Amino acid sequence: MKKYFQSIVYIIFVAVTFFAIATAIKSYQNPFSLYEHPLVWIAIVGLITVVVLKEALNIVAQQRAEQLQMEKDGVKPEEVDNWAWAKKLISKWTEAKAIEQEDEIILDHNYDGIKELDNNLPPWWLYMFYATIIFAAVYLVRYHVLGADNQEMEYAQAVAEAKRELAAFKSIGYRFNRCWRFK
Repeated sequence: MKKYFQSIVYIIFVAVTFFAIATAIKSYQNPFSLYEHPLVWIAIVGLITVVVLKEALNIVAQQRAEQLQMEKDGVKPEEVDNWAWAKKLISKWTEAKAIEQEDEIILDHNYDGIKELDNNLPPWWLYMFYATIIFAAVYLVRYHVLGADNQEMEYAQAVAEAKRELAAFKSIGYRFNRCWRFK
């Protein structure tokens, strides 16, 4: 019963807080202004904190349940490698050879007792290299073939726009001063 009560309270809290935040966002003209509406930010931070803490509690409970199940099955939790997935991922992404297999990739070069290994480049490095080639091709086509705006052109456009805005501001100011001077 205690487990269900906690879950029900959690669901009600999340639903009510989400509804309150949504209502505040719809009703205020500038709902994310910290100075005008600090309660909106407090509600958002509170909602995120509660959700993160609940998920952390679920993860801890799941790990404890797995440990109890392993003890029930006769497996010692200390003997289980929890990082096997990470080791498998690293070995897949680096294609590293084990020390026992280094004899297969040793080259005939021997300088001052230092032997050279013929390792392949890691796949992540190759993928990054291919991505830079694709980026360079897109950049070349966009800026040199199609003639997109470069930094100098963008700067000139920004300066021209600023001059237009300044001229418009000065003309409004001149009219404003002229209007008040003659009254």
